[in-house]
Amino acid sequence: MRLIYAAYPVDAIWRSVLMRDDRALKRIDLAAGPVRLLVRRASAGIDVGRLDAWQWQFTAALLAGDPLHAALGDAPPDDADAWLANLLSVGCFSGFGRP
Repeated sequence: MRLIYAAYPVDAIWRSVLMRDDRALKRIDLAAGPVRLLVRRASAGIDVGRLDAWQWQFTAALLAGDPLHAALGDAPPDDADAWLANLLSVGCFSGFGRP
């Protein structure tokens, strides 16, 4: 699993190129702003999903080894538990440890 921050919608560009969809490629707005992506191996291939800013910060903190209470930061409480459950259910973490 990797987190990617890009100034351009690289996920939309990647999908359009893979699908050889010139119309979709022409519709991509390079000025739309940055994207935060979670890229992971899935059983069906590579899965690329966009993240909200809080999801990015929360996930990056966990990957950096921050304790859960610190990683939560400003994450919306009702959404953070669901996001953590999602990360765990798709196998984004291989283990847990103590600092």
